[in-house]
Amino acid sequence: MANNFSSDITDMDEAASELIRYARLATEATSRFEDGVVDTGFESAVRAPLDKGEDAVIETALNRLKEEESPAYEELLSMAEDCAQTRVDAKGVHLLVLIPIMCWSRYLIPHGKISNEALKATAELFQKGWATEKATVQIGDCLLSADHLPEGLADVRHLLDRLTKKTKTGIVDIAKVVTTTPPPDFADVRYLALGVSAPDTASLFHPLNQSYEERAHTVMVFCLGVREILQNDFIGTMIDVQPPASFFSGWRQADATMRIFAVRSLVDYVCCMGYSPADLIATTAVFTKMGGETHEGDGDEIRVSISVKDQPSKVVAGVVAPSMPEDNDNNQTFIGAVLDNCRVGRIIPLTQTFPMEWCEECGAPLYANPEGYVCHIEPPAGLDESKFAPTLN
Repeated sequence: MANNFSSDITDMDEAASELIRYARLATEATSRFEDGVVDTGFESAVRAPLDKGEDAVIETALNRLKEEESPAYEELLSMAEDCAQTRVDAKGVHLLVLIPIMCWSRYLIPHGKISNEALKATAELFQKGWATEKATVQIGDCLLSADHLPEGLADVRHLLDRLTKKTKTGIVDIAKVVTTTPPPDFADVRYLALGVSAPDTASLFHPLNQSYEERAHTVMVFCLGVREILQNDFIGTMIDVQPPASFFSGWRQADATMRIFAVRSLVDYVCCMGYSPADLIATTAVFTKMGGETHEGDGDEIRVSISVKDQPSKVVAGVVAPSMPEDNDNNQTFIGAVLDNCRVGRIIPLTQTFPMEWCEECGAPLYANPEGYVCHIEPPAGLDESKFAPTLN
């Protein structure tokens, strides 16, 4: 038994070393021709464990390169992510796609199963604008939150495998992925997941014979069309559908878009209480972990609070924007520009840094008011709270 265990460690070490070798070769390639030669072997080496449902050897190699702070880390990460969200087999090629949906609501934002009619119509619209007639498009039957998305490379591949397993209806049961209820928030992102299969890569994607302007129009028609299709499943929720993208690109693009969407939605949310943007005071402040709480790689937060002019010391709503310490100034300035574009009456960027604090009773983050005091969110005096859902932010 001990010898078998030792042999397994040796095999994994050798396989990880081979991945690192290819990643370094990819970093050093000096032409597209050389890239092509390296990538052929590199891709095969990365796909091999993923095709078996394993990712430990890839994670081992990534950890080594990260510790070395090697530029080869990004090469291996990019290849690993692409091989996780795609599959090549005897039947053809397969791709995992996400459709991100930005949402905000006074009520609870939906998640989980939605109507089959909406799913079929969305898949048909995707095939019309993104795939070809030779491709097969299948769609998961649930709205996913960020908490439901798989994190490990092997888990991403497993979701792709599930979505590309042929069904009669084209709708795939992925309810097992929805293991938790997303935390309540006035603004959040939801995803629809699709599996696209085709005999070859040329059949996977819509022909590239449109002008850039025509393609942009196709994207707009798709996003507006899906928004219309999903209206009945998002009653009481404002949604903004984003263009579909491969799994990792869709996730990252949605994360970046949500930072702007959440700030804009914060203003809209407070205006539902009977105020206009000119009545509002927005305060932005940097919050950071202090002392022994910090760890390498920890980020800060830009906490954005909204007060109203007739009750300036109260914070009536807020949102948290993650930020790395070196980006705090730029991010605070950018958020201020978004608020200004929303025509907020007054914007106060506080210069002092605050320790991250949360309410001990409900866990909600605390925010800085215009006077620089940290406080809990309170509804405006006279507001009928029963019309608004509770929110962590």
